[in-house]
Amino acid sequence: MKCLSLRQPWATLIVHGFTSYDVRSWCTAHRGLLAIHASQRLNDDFVEVCRRAPIRRALESAGYESMFDLPRGRILGVVELIECEAVPGLEIAGRLRAECESDHRTGRFIWKLTRGASSA
Repeated sequence: MKCLSLRQPWATLIVHGFTSYDVRSWCTAHRGLLAIHASQRLNDDFVEVCRRAPIRRALESAGYESMFDLPRGRILGVVELIECEAVPGLEIAGRLRAECESDHRTGRFIWKLTRGASSA
């Protein structure tokens, strides 16, 4: 099975179905099951991102009382990769942009994911 490593809180948000998109610098021909791994390393803006109301509420509803309780360094679950396409234009607008906390410039790729079986 293929695996995608993501930093927190994005790994948890994807596995629990709170976001269905990830933006990557590369495209893949793979479609189907994809294990989601939470990397050990945190981004510099981890605390600020987790304090945002929508993200904080999503993490709380997934059972995490503290952002520091988010699992790291392990597989969290499985999703299905159903589409991978180039970012259309200079930026992603609206809801899609809100769901993808990533670099949205032309030349990057949107990975569309559906929720799979969680092991979290």
